[in-house]
Amino acid sequence: MRISSSYFVDNNLKIKRMRTSIYLFIALMLFTNCLFAQKNSIDRYFLLKPSEIKAKKSGIQEYAVSLKWQNLDAINGNKMNCNAVKATYIAGLENDSVSWKDLA
Repeated sequence: MRISSSYFVDNNLKIKRMRTSIYLFIALMLFTNCLFAQKNSIDRYFLLKPSEIKAKKSGIQEYAVSLKWQNLDAINGNKMNCNAVKATYIAGLENDSVSWKDLA
């Protein structure tokens, strides 16, 4: 049985088309993922004030809060300083007030 050279050409063309299709599919998935990630920014959490958070139950609620951040040099990326704060956040006080205590 003799196989013609057009069989190999057609087979190679199919492989190239399949490979191109896979690459395009991966590129489309990455692009879609990037668009979705842009919509899920954490900036909305920083714009929210603690007094705007509605409690699930009534009464006074206390939360232990720990914050740690670093200031970096914008040019070299070197650490300029590191800060850490621990505190207790109290919500549910009268007149929908909030307070902080045990700041360290």
